[in-house]
Amino acid sequence: MVENSENNVKEEIAGSGNPEPTEMKEQITAEQVEVSVKDSAEYKELQDKYLRLAAEFDNYKKRMVREYSRALETSADEPIRELLAVIDDFERALAYENSDVQNFRQGVNLIYTKLMEMLAKRGLVKIAGKGEQFDPIYHDAVMQLETDEYEEGKIVEEVQKGYTINGRVLRPARVVVAKRKTGSGLPINDSDKK
Repeated sequence: MVENSENNVKEEIAGSGNPEPTEMKEQITAEQVEVSVKDSAEYKELQDKYLRLAAEFDNYKKRMVREYSRALETSADEPIRELLAVIDDFERALAYENSDVQNFRQGVNLIYTKLMEMLAKRGLVKIAGKGEQFDPIYHDAVMQLETDEYEEGKIVEEVQKGYTINGRVLRPARVVVAKRKTGSGLPINDSDKK
């Protein structure tokens, strides 16, 4: 009975007009070939675009590296060009061997002023020193001095000037900070502590 049902199914398939499995294989294979050829052309086009973009990006990276290197090389040109004017002034001041001390001092002071103005244009600012409250962000305490002249924590002396550039500390000021005197130097009695 199972054999009869199998025969009936085969007859129905043959009579229904559906293609035989071998015909279907040939049909699918032809469609696959057409799709794969189409995909191959699309694939080649996409691969070509990818390779072009990769080459373009590689060229972009190389160009950026060259431009960055060039910018680093030339970044110091303008500040140094401005410093050349200060060097010229120093050379002129040093050329006058027989000038008196007052004129020499005045010339050096003018050069100093010119240099500080040039640096101020670039964002350099002196950190406040003597008489100001000690701030560990802007000051580096090199010593504490016991004194009654200044409040505790005030700067008594500036050992080395400090500077900020564009709001950042370039170099902290090295300072001497006031400290309260501990006493007269006489021994303290235990009865005084109570």
